[in-house]
Amino acid sequence: MKARALVVALAGALFFPLVATGSFTLPHSFAGPDGEVPTTPLVQGADGFLYGVAPLGGDFTVFPPDGGGTAFRLDGAGNFKLLHVFEGWDGSAPISLIQGRDGFFYGATRYNGIDRFWPGNGTLFRMDSAGNVTTLRMFPGTLEGGAFPGPIVQGADGALYGAAVGGVVTLNVSGGFVYRFDPATGDFRHLHDFALSDGRDPTGPLVQGTDGFFYGTTFRGGPNNTGVVYKVDATGAFGLLHVLDVNEGWQPNGGLIQASDGLLYGTMHGTGNGRIFRLDTSGGNFTILHSFDNYASDGMEPESGLVQARDGFLYGTTPYGGQPVTDPREGVVYEMDFAATSPSSTRSPGRTVRGRTPRSCKQRTAVSTGRRPWAVRMDSAPSSRSTRPGRPRRHSLLLLRLRRPLRPRSRLLS
Repeated sequence: MKARALVVALAGALFFPLVATGSFTLPHSFAGPDGEVPTTPLVQGADGFLYGVAPLGGDFTVFPPDGGGTAFRLDGAGNFKLLHVFEGWDGSAPISLIQGRDGFFYGATRYNGIDRFWPGNGTLFRMDSAGNVTTLRMFPGTLEGGAFPGPIVQGADGALYGAAVGGVVTLNVSGGFVYRFDPATGDFRHLHDFALSDGRDPTGPLVQGTDGFFYGTTFRGGPNNTGVVYKVDATGAFGLLHVLDVNEGWQPNGGLIQASDGLLYGTMHGTGNGRIFRLDTSGGNFTILHSFDNYASDGMEPESGLVQARDGFLYGTTPYGGQPVTDPREGVVYEMDFAATSPSSTRSPGRTVRGRTPRSCKQRTAVSTGRRPWAVRMDSAPSSRSTRPGRPRRHSLLLLRLRRPLRPRSRLLS
């Protein structure tokens, strides 16, 4: 299978694969004043332009030496326009951008401040297509008001939903909470406060399912402190769907998606080099779909979630790993086919054999052209191990190797 068209925002550059052979153009490289470390997914506006934010760069007198971040726009010809430079008082370190049904863009910043030197507790903002930003809410940094919001989504009711630090204190620890914010009225309310036993530190964006519930994950918490999968609705009705155990993995951190089959898919950071999992909306049929191998030849420690493209495949990235295993490896873009698996293969740990690449994966093609991205196809070849009852079949993976020129200070935003 050939590489299909993707748009990937990496630290330092925007890459546009244009044809199925994996050819790339580089319409813009960030230089600092226009932004740094653009790690948030781009969003295509109703006007056809691509919009994005960069959490660092811009005005370097804001929270020096990092800068407060920027918002930008790119047209179909690759022409870049700087829309907004965050100045601290209107937020800094933007980490989320979506377009609402009213045509405005909405986002969250990790910090804000009363001046250029004091990091605050984050904001929710609205931006028009010209880059004019209006602060909708400043998080006060209290247990009730919250701090350091994560990515946001817009619900079917037009309200913004997300998670933040704060909430109920249990054993001297606040577990975080899920909130609803109405941009029309300014109404802000908690939907659920995590109490450690049902999760702690909600991570990744929420996704609203076809049943109206919002589905998400926590980085830790639960009986094993390994993280949970949960759902909550707009009234605050909460359901604990699945508690991860140490055999399945831990630290899910990229959020969930609901694929066209109605099932939920996500990634987790812990256990070996990370895993991809699936479950249904009732919390049943939890399945490990893929374990990144011990050589990290197919990727390592996924930090982002998945997307389903129009071709039906699931796509994602990892910040580390790749091939060949002897070279410095700066991450991969992968494609996964889930059509061949069965939800009846439940709770399988799907371990790899230490020191070896899984026997069911064999390299088919490898294309390299110097510093250009290259692809490796991993094809499904079930062995006797992979066909045992309760063990999921292996998946096809398509990997694109990309440079990752991140500065160490970008780790402050993780």
